[in-house]
Amino acid sequence: ATVAIWDRVQGEDPRFGYDVVDVTDGGSIDRALERVLARHGKLDFVINNAGFSGRTLPLDDYEPGEWKHIVDVNLVGLYEVCRAVIPVMRVARRGRIINIGSLAGKEGTANFSAYSAAKAGVIALTKSVGKELAQTGVLVNAIAPAAVRTALLDQMSPALKRRKSTLIRPKRHARTKAYSLSNPCKNQEKRLTRYLSTL
Repeated sequence: ATVAIWDRVQGEDPRFGYDVVDVTDGGSIDRALERVLARHGKLDFVINNAGFSGRTLPLDDYEPGEWKHIVDVNLVGLYEVCRAVIPVMRVARRGRIINIGSLAGKEGTANFSAYSAAKAGVIALTKSVGKELAQTGVLVNAIAPAAVRTALLDQMSPALKRRKSTLIRPKRHARTKAYSLSNPCKNQEKRLTRYLSTL
């Protein structure tokens, strides 16, 4: 597979194509998608993995702008990417979208209200869009991991880091994503979609 990475900074790994993208800027995403389609002619899958946790604070200690920025990166940015890529996949009648949620979005994490709310939104958005696209050949899933040992953890308070005693290694998290894009997983989902459409 040929991998194109959209990130805030230019990457240096020669195995991948990079585009500098701000997920909160729809125009930035549209331009990056145009470049990917010009280079490769198609789009098989998208992993929405942009994330920003912000500081660990009680809700009433957040500045409104900071709280909104966390939601913009984690939820609105994911919407912007989906808005751009879904028409391409719908026309092709194939594609996979994997959205990265979080256990915080399922359970809520104290002093992490913006991140928890945004990731809950990611899970709900994934369910909604998955149902919208269920008969189109485009499959949409979310993965909601606990804490993964990445740079995102650097944004958390030391007290919160200590509570996260078991951290998922990035390679293990990557294997989960890879399986979610694989044919065995895709075939299971198609059978489930056919079954649900008969109910």
